[in-house]
Amino acid sequence: MTEYEEHLQKYRRNKEFLRLGLNQNRIGCPHWEIVAQYYACIHLIEAVLHRQFNEEILRYAERTERMYEHPKVFGGCIPYYKSLAVLAHTARYKSMGLTDEADKKQARLYLKRIEQALKAYIV
Repeated sequence: MTEYEEHLQKYRRNKEFLRLGLNQNRIGCPHWEIVAQYYACIHLIEAVLHRQFNEEILRYAERTERMYEHPKVFGGCIPYYKSLAVLAHTARYKSMGLTDEADKKQARLYLKRIEQALKAYIV
């Protein structure tokens, strides 16, 4: 399995987890859904980076740097990525009570915008 295929598979698994797991959860865990949206986003971006530029990300900050280096591909999704990253960091590392259903919906929208911007670069 190539690096591209591995990231694409992880992206799809996160999406499936959201669809079958968290979205069916009646308890309400918006913080975990936000984190899963972010991880889906990371793997989608890294799949595109690998497929289009043969680049592998080794550090968190490197992902954003690489995105800025390729504005034709990532320019339309950088603001959404950065906003989703902040939201996911808050959800995962700060108090669970700092994120709610509205934040979960916003995370979904950010990921949707990123997917729309990158759909031409994935198979």
